[in-house]
Amino acid sequence: MSTQDKKEIKESVSATTRSSTKKKLTSEQLMTAQTQWARITTIRALTDNLNAERATISLPETLAIKDKIDETHNTVITDHKFIVTSWPQSGIAHEYFTKNGVVEEAICHAKATAVIMKLCHELGDTTQPIKTSLKRISNSFSTWSTNSNMDEIPSMEDTMNETHKTFEKWIISRSNEKKCLLLYYKLKWLIHRGFVQVLKNPSMQFLQLLQKLSIGIIAGLCFFGTVNSDQLGIQAVQGVIFILVSENTFFPMYSTLSLIPQELPLFVREYRAGLYSCHIYYMARIISLLPGTTIEPILFTTIIYWISGLLNSFKAFSTTVCIVLLTMNVSTACGFFFSVAFESEPLAMAYLIPFDSLLMITMGAFVKFSSLPIYIDWIKYISWLFHSTEALSIVQWHTVKNITCSSTDVSCITDGQQVLELYGFSIENLNLDILLMIIVYFLFHLLGYILLVKK
Repeated sequence: MSTQDKKEIKESVSATTRSSTKKKLTSEQLMTAQTQWARITTIRALTDNLNAERATISLPETLAIKDKIDETHNTVITDHKFIVTSWPQSGIAHEYFTKNGVVEEAICHAKATAVIMKLCHELGDTTQPIKTSLKRISNSFSTWSTNSNMDEIPSMEDTMNETHKTFEKWIISRSNEKKCLLLYYKLKWLIHRGFVQVLKNPSMQFLQLLQKLSIGIIAGLCFFGTVNSDQLGIQAVQGVIFILVSENTFFPMYSTLSLIPQELPLFVREYRAGLYSCHIYYMARIISLLPGTTIEPILFTTIIYWISGLLNSFKAFSTTVCIVLLTMNVSTACGFFFSVAFESEPLAMAYLIPFDSLLMITMGAFVKFSSLPIYIDWIKYISWLFHSTEALSIVQWHTVKNITCSSTDVSCITDGQQVLELYGFSIENLNLDILLMIIVYFLFHLLGYILLVKK
């Protein structure tokens, strides 16, 4: 804007203040006012509504942009007092640009016309009303002619405010869409990297799976022909249940102890660089382990279930698979928690060994909970080994109505209900056991996530 234009506008405003005589503005003056208003409105909408994770910009550059916006803002207020500003009075905080030091594109503070025309070009045919509103910012209104006067300025302000709100809503919706896409791609590539890390040594993964299958076959053959409806069969069934629970608890729990300590330096560096947030990383690591924590227990349970000769029922088999699957995932969640809680694998293992020893003792196979002292009784609420053992025992015994007894000299167990009572289990606890295992699963992951955030 030339000095002469500024002088003419100030004189027009002063004259209007002193006298009730209507003072006309030239088309060029109105065009200048409208262009500056458009630039401020556009930049304000961008800086206030674009998500903070969209571009990378340093603090000095951010402050420079803020100074440029404030300068243009003050120019409009000073040179065009007839325009009443409508945007918030608070300044532009640099975190709009520098949160986590991350953004995907530099925010341009060029002329409003160039910005708006680019946006108009990107809009589809279905957004014609918005395109029209944007064009009304970058082009002089047809009603703003040489006959315009100071009394018409408030209506121009209302029009610009309405256009600003429409443009702001579009910016918000567009930034939200891009934010969702950005989070999706971050999660996608972190999961992909997790899969690559898991499969970086295919031969080792194959040997690990082969080891699991071998254990299932050997254990199944050991119990082959022993699972019968007699007194000896009771111990055999509980032995198979112990193998199902223990093999899907201890190995996956200890195998996850090294995950976070190994990746922590990389995670800290990338997190501080703003590449992703804690919850995205944690979620990606959990998802990347799901194939292994799903396939292994299903194959292992299927092999040992049918070789050992457990209850011949599809419902019992499918329920057993689901319980074992949940058991392994809870064990992995526990390993995650200890992995995050301690800086190194040896330190985590030093604290985990006493903990899992307590869980194993109280799982129900060695001692009844009713016989434990009160200061240990609380462990049953977090012992997924106990809940898993009880649930699997209920599945195998609740439908058994007759167990043969070959000797009359000793008392015999005659049905499945008595077997459950022998170990201190109750049929009514099946759903509760599954629910508590799910709660423990989320509890371990929640605690692990909180500790990761604090790091």
